[in-house]
Amino acid sequence: MKDPAQYKHKSLPYGKDLCGEDLRKDLDSILNLYIANSSDLARLGSSQGNESLNMVIASKAPKAKHYSSSNSFNMHVAAAVAQKNIGHTYISKVHEENLLSPSRTCQIYGAKLDKKVQEVNDRVKTKEGKLKRLQQKEKRAQKIAATEVREGSTYEKDIGLSMSSEKSRVEIPEPIVAPELVSLPSGSYTPVIFDIETTSAYSTAEITQIAAVSGDSQFSQYICQHSQFVALPVKKLALL
Repeated sequence: MKDPAQYKHKSLPYGKDLCGEDLRKDLDSILNLYIANSSDLARLGSSQGNESLNMVIASKAPKAKHYSSSNSFNMHVAAAVAQKNIGHTYISKVHEENLLSPSRTCQIYGAKLDKKVQEVNDRVKTKEGKLKRLQQKEKRAQKIAATEVREGSTYEKDIGLSMSSEKSRVEIPEPIVAPELVSLPSGSYTPVIFDIETTSAYSTAEITQIAAVSGDSQFSQYICQHSQFVALPVKKLALL
């Protein structure tokens, strides 16, 4: 907004704007999908209802078992739909529709489960409930990021889609032979103990301070410029 002529994007090649007729056609094709469903999007709909129904169906017909070839599969799905629309008391209503007397225990248990679900739904709609969900989401993201740092690209999101069949073939490297330790003669070297401070524990962390001690000599340097920390990736520490 201050200087659009000199502005450069930080995350785009050479800092230039994205352009091109092919890109415009691709974006138009994506926008057409939203335009065709604008009446649904205008109501600020969510896919959580679909995911909830999928979870209920999965509880009635687990994916670990091949129910789709069974004659009872339609009944499993129908039971899931009835539970989604009516609640856990649908079993008692099925008994009533078939002129059977629903057991008292079944009615109490179904009402208890419906009450529990309603309490959860009411709690997640509150300000505290939404804040707790955001905190849990942040914790999961931190855990995944820490796992990716330790295990490498194996735990990255959608790793199977981003890697081709050729790239996914990883050859086991040859065993590493431990180097032979050679004792250095006394007085031929000067031991230096150093430490660094970084902005985080991730591989994208930036170094903010370097300190070293050698005998009576000490060294400490903050890496800053114009009161702002300079981006100095940890991977470049060896160059220092």
